[in-house]
Amino acid sequence: NIRKSMVLGFFYAIFHMFQIAAIYVVVLALVDGSTSAAPAWEALALLLVSILGRAIMNRFSQLQQTHAGYFMAANKRLSMG
Repeated sequence: NIRKSMVLGFFYAIFHMFQIAAIYVVVLALVDGSTSAAPAWEALALLLVSILGRAIMNRFSQLQQTHAGYFMAANKRLSMG
């Protein structure tokens, strides 16, 4: 469960990088002098993917950490008994 939590944490970081990509899209559009709304929509889509992905990864990562804690406590109780 701890390994699964670490993998989910990695994907959480990947989804976090989508925010940087959104900023890059906006800055690139500003530098190019673009007046279209397309870069704004692209940035918004990247931000939505980032928010949803991080929320999902965070939820499952916390579940894995909780399960790992329960199993560690159960194993400790068994070894004491």
